[in-house]
Amino acid sequence: MSYLKTLVTFAAAAAGLLMASSCGSSAGGGGGGFLPAGDASLDSALIGVDSAAQTDASAVDAADVASCQPVCANKECGDDGCGGTCGKCPSAAPTCGGAGKCVATCAPACANKECGDDGCGGSCGTCPSAAPVCDTGTSKCTAAACQPTCAADFCGDDGCGAKCTCGNGKVCGSGSACVEPVTLVPAFGSVSVNLIDIDKFPTYLAHLYGTDLADVGQFDFLSVEVKNPDAVSHSVTIDAQMQGYSAKLTTVVTLAPLQSKKLPINLTFDFKNALYPLTAPVQANVSITLSESGNTLDSFDKQVTILPVTTVELGSVALNGKTVAALPLTVTLATPAATQNLVADAAQHSKFGSMVGYQYIGESNYALGTYTFGTNAPALTATVTENTYTTWETWYEAGDQVSFSVAVSGGFSDNCSYFVLDTANFTKWKADGSGTALYSTSVLGSATGKITIATAGFYHHVALNPSTNFSDRVFTITRAVAANEGAADQIGALFLALQKTSKGYSSVSAGFFAGTQTIKYPAKTLADGSGNCIDGTLVFAAALESMGMEPLIESPDGHAFVAVRCFPGSKCIVPIETTMVATSTPGDAIATAAGEMAGVQQEVDVNAMVGKGYLPVGL
Repeated sequence: MSYLKTLVTFAAAAAGLLMASSCGSSAGGGGGGFLPAGDASLDSALIGVDSAAQTDASAVDAADVASCQPVCANKECGDDGCGGTCGKCPSAAPTCGGAGKCVATCAPACANKECGDDGCGGSCGTCPSAAPVCDTGTSKCTAAACQPTCAADFCGDDGCGAKCTCGNGKVCGSGSACVEPVTLVPAFGSVSVNLIDIDKFPTYLAHLYGTDLADVGQFDFLSVEVKNPDAVSHSVTIDAQMQGYSAKLTTVVTLAPLQSKKLPINLTFDFKNALYPLTAPVQANVSITLSESGNTLDSFDKQVTILPVTTVELGSVALNGKTVAALPLTVTLATPAATQNLVADAAQHSKFGSMVGYQYIGESNYALGTYTFGTNAPALTATVTENTYTTWETWYEAGDQVSFSVAVSGGFSDNCSYFVLDTANFTKWKADGSGTALYSTSVLGSATGKITIATAGFYHHVALNPSTNFSDRVFTITRAVAANEGAADQIGALFLALQKTSKGYSSVSAGFFAGTQTIKYPAKTLADGSGNCIDGTLVFAAALESMGMEPLIESPDGHAFVAVRCFPGSKCIVPIETTMVATSTPGDAIATAAGEMAGVQQEVDVNAMVGKGYLPVGL
């Protein structure tokens, strides 16, 4: 019997089973009703169907024709394994998933997408050849990452916004070609050009090229070294220029046989018309041409970025191969001439009636009221209530002769006290009434005194009204101006003059002092009436310098403010917080800056920097 016949026979047997189940009788005869699945008589009947066919063909395994058991455990839908289903999915979740669970129909999420996964196992689109890369973060089609292209001996654009570099000791020459260092004809010798790193041309320092700076030596724009290994002398002409920003400089050098020379090249720049007016960086070309007897021997070109005069590199910079702190270099922007009007306006706020610099030192008859410097004036007066004291902190240098007179009026007959202590003894006196005074007197009417200062430092004049007086007493004191009082007067007068036109000054972030930043020069700051802390500091520094005083730039982390020495070369300084100009008084600003001194990380002595050769720009 063929295999086909076997299948047909099996189908017939199955049909017999169905008939027996539905009609209630057995094809094999005999009474009886429905036979349940698994009944022994039913199994015998099934196996007995067409036994001859089973004899002729491969036997059909009894398990193959046993009753099918549906498999629907943990299933809500799908095939039950017996040709049936495990259930029908509801309308809320009409799709039967692969695990036999009913799920909602997946809605592709492709809003604002050009490509990438749609969330349902599909794609939101295929990227075109012009932008073949799908950005996994944005699902946008982008061009492939730029691959720099740099041919051998090429130093031009690499196609990705940068420049190719030269190797094997070669330099970038004209036409973006890498060439050997400038070399004359073999019979003559060689010339090498050594430029300072001027990829970023520092306009605020350019006026210093060609000068001797105390801490770095001769500061040159570039240098050219010429060597002559020949047996005869040669004369070489060197032409150099920053095109559009300097005049052409021509230098002729004569070399004896076997002689070499290194020549500084310092161009004459057009500061007024070309460099200082710049408000944004520009590109320029520095060119050098070498020739002999009218014949060009070789040439050299370098592209540089010229920075505006107010753009400076903070942190550190390299000058003549030496790394130096950059903040001190900003003194070149502290232009005293720009502050003449400010200094003139400040005179009306000075107790001397004039911005006299250090001329106030030793001036007699110092008073709280405004008066003209050099004339007699009301003595300093103070009303002291009972059981209180008033003190004046003064700085004296070693060897100073300090004379004073004291008069007391008002109240009852009990004496008042007037004494002078150094800082250590003043601290003790405030704490427990102890301490040794340099001078002490009981005053009923008037008294005079004189002390000689042994050690430079702060001293305290104290006027004490004891509790036994039961009333206010008026002290009238005549003495010379102390160094710190005069310094505070002068810097405070500048503060008040600036306050009249100020729109406000602000601090900067700590990172400000670590990168390339724009700093205003005083004329611009004064015109704007505003700036950041370093801008305001430079205004004060320029004004104090113009008055013959010694300003300091104090820099805690991420901040800057100004201070002034009380006396030339003195350790005494009076600091002031420049960012408080628009909102506070000189006294409060001085007190705030004094509290900031503990955090100062860098101090720049403006006069010392000028003495080293760092002169102001010619703005």
